[in-house]
Amino acid sequence: MNIYFSGIGGVGIGALASIAHSAGHKVFGSDQNSSLMTEELLKKDVEIEIGKQDGSFLKSKFINDGVDWFVYTAALPLSLIHISEPTRLRR
Repeated sequence: MNIYFSGIGGVGIGALASIAHSAGHKVFGSDQNSSLMTEELLKKDVEIEIGKQDGSFLKSKFINDGVDWFVYTAALPLSLIHISEPTRLRR
């Protein structure tokens, strides 16, 4: 299963990403800032895009890898383009 985690650098979403990776799932994600969590995930070869997101990294994952699940933190407003993009891409 391919799982995209938005806000992957946080302690909650990052921990979920780590668990999913350990369970054998393909994990990738994004965060505005690097953190200890992103550093640990990068050591496990999890692909992470750091910085302001415009939706292009997420779109490339949908097109090239397929995304079965899109997981995001409730700390992000739903108005962000990369949060609303999965709904549009699924159509």
